[in-house]
Amino acid sequence: MPNGKLTVGFNEEGSYTAYVTASNSAGGLDSAKISFTVKKYNAPDLQTGAIYTIHPKGVNLYIASSGTKNLSNVCLSNKVNNSSKWKLMYDNNKKAYYFVNISSNRVLDINGSSVKNGGGQNVQIYDKNGCSTEFFDLVKNSDGTYIIRIHTNKNVCIDCKGTISTLKNSSNVWTYVINHDNTQKFVFAKVN
Repeated sequence: MPNGKLTVGFNEEGSYTAYVTASNSAGGLDSAKISFTVKKYNAPDLQTGAIYTIHPKGVNLYIASSGTKNLSNVCLSNKVNNSSKWKLMYDNNKKAYYFVNISSNRVLDINGSSVKNGGGQNVQIYDKNGCSTEFFDLVKNSDGTYIIRIHTNKNVCIDCKGTISTLKNSSNVWTYVINHDNTQKFVFAKVN
């Protein structure tokens, strides 16, 4: 077990118990009983290639001042125009989603060349260049909303700065450690 990790594949939900025996370089053995639960992964039911507005509490992800240049800030707005419309795309090689803004034709991106473990990085738009900061996993919640998780850092997601009761036009969008707060739960509304 490199780094103390054990990977086991299961197809069924349920509670399981396993006995694990490991040896060390000196030839010593140690055994332990472990119990764990397997939960079903909720795969997204969104359509790639479709255009969506994306929002918590009815305030859309929007490019500030309808910006179209690299590094333009992403914030919240109740406006519905091309700056708040995103085409959902999937990269088969990376096995991850990315979002193309309709107004700028640039992608949703995390500021910096990599994602920090604790979050706190600004969300912006940038030319698609294959950098890890532009790829995401979509994790569906039981209430039908989605967490937009950073593909290369499974502990960090897109978050709206503040609390759900204080979100308004111009509230900033950034990364934060996943805590399942309502500021991290996004509704995808398909645009015709």
